[in-house]
Amino acid sequence: MILPSVNTLFTGKFLIKLNEIDSTNNFLKNWISNNAPIEGAVILAEQQTAGRGQAGTSWQSIANQNITMSLLYLPKMVMAKDQFVISAMIALSIYEVLNELLPNHLVEIKWPNDIMVDHQKICGVLIENTIQGAYIQNCIIGIGLNVLQDDFENLPSATSMHMKGFQGDVNTVLKKLLEIIEKNYLFLKTGKNKEIFDRYHEVLMGKGQSLKFSDLHSEFSGIIQKVAPDGRLAILTDQGTKCFYHKEVVFL
Repeated sequence: MILPSVNTLFTGKFLIKLNEIDSTNNFLKNWISNNAPIEGAVILAEQQTAGRGQAGTSWQSIANQNITMSLLYLPKMVMAKDQFVISAMIALSIYEVLNELLPNHLVEIKWPNDIMVDHQKICGVLIENTIQGAYIQNCIIGIGLNVLQDDFENLPSATSMHMKGFQGDVNTVLKKLLEIIEKNYLFLKTGKNKEIFDRYHEVLMGKGQSLKFSDLHSEFSGIIQKVAPDGRLAILTDQGTKCFYHKEVVFL
């Protein structure tokens, strides 16, 4: 893989490329425990053998065909109680990249931060924040984006950019992704949380629609209203509005 020259101020300017690693998030956590953190540092792996998704789910990827990376930001202006805005900003950035490169397909964000194309999962995100006092100290953003892979071991819910007609290469996507993420991160640093949430809600899958869900107790119908700043999904049900953290409710 030839690394792209990115048009950013700091994102991706310090980059470590690995042939194979269990998890880029784990590598980055270990790295910053022994080195001064560098904002915008990127860990990029040709192959990730133990990629993790939200709540411990796994992320499978074929070597050299996809983007498996972790990114370090130091969003010390974000309060811990508002930390989901980082997740929304990252999901929105990936959405913008895919919406541009796959113009003939439906791109949406599935709460909390999966990216879907034509209702199939194309990208997963795992964000791990370190909190100091009331604010975020550092933020490790793990991204697994399917670019060229065409075989997902009979998982019909998964797809890739190539399967949706994309004819470019991984480097083209990586360059654009880092540039768009930095653009939105700089926007976030100006305190524009509300604007980011507004844009996030505009492309949130299922918002305003009557859907079926399952919580820890039963199945129910409801309408997605919004995602709160703490990341809880608000669903209007026959018993009123119920709010759920990730993994407390499942889309059926």
